[in-house]
Amino acid sequence: MTQFAIVICSSDARADFIPITLDYLRNAFGEMLIGCVYLVGTTGQNQHLDLISLAFDGANTEPWSTRIRDGIERVKHDNILLITEDILFVPQEPNTRHSIKDIFTVFKNDKLDVLRLDNFPPPIRNRGKIYGFLAEDTIYRVSLQPSFWKKNFLLSCMESNETIWDFEILASQRSVASANVAALKSRLIPYEEVITRGQLSRAGHRLLTASGHDQHGLPTRTVCEETRISLQKWLTFILASLRFPRRLLGY
Repeated sequence: MTQFAIVICSSDARADFIPITLDYLRNAFGEMLIGCVYLVGTTGQNQHLDLISLAFDGANTEPWSTRIRDGIERVKHDNILLITEDILFVPQEPNTRHSIKDIFTVFKNDKLDVLRLDNFPPPIRNRGKIYGFLAEDTIYRVSLQPSFWKKNFLLSCMESNETIWDFEILASQRSVASANVAALKSRLIPYEEVITRGQLSRAGHRLLTASGHDQHGLPTRTVCEETRISLQKWLTFILASLRFPRRLLGY
């Protein structure tokens, strides 16, 4: 058994996407998935190979964080790679220098509380390391982009009765309790977030088409929509870096 769990956060509305998530995890990570992949946030049991379903014993109308926290509390591992069901990992190029196991070893040995696999927002330079630390006032210091978490620290950042959007804002504020929140300096582990605001990204559309998976009736974003979303993300980060009042940024 691997030393960390992969925890997929989902909902009943998106549970039909889980087989696709699992297929991509198998292709990217292989046998290391055995006994370590958990599904949290759904109210029904989802029976799939390589998946441990921790169904929420309550209504699917309960707040997002209430359902997710209930499942995470029952995960047996102390270390978690937290993702959502719309994250599709793809195999690394041959001779890639750092594997997911290598990155986990850095996370564990350096006693980090969070290590984001994404490099946005950019971390502070940390010479000689594959990661940098995230300043306490970093906007979206933590998020639902794939990240290694210490389970207990994740639970300390996640309170019940919050929406998925509340979590990313409030958990970032709560995360200042630790200075050991970091992000990789570059995207060493390739993945795509394929669903945003009810639409498929263009990269997601290409991935699902190439692998022959059902697109579940989701529309694909236009080039203009994708450009607008990307510009909004960078503009928010730039304004936050300039200490623009965060209440005006919705943060």
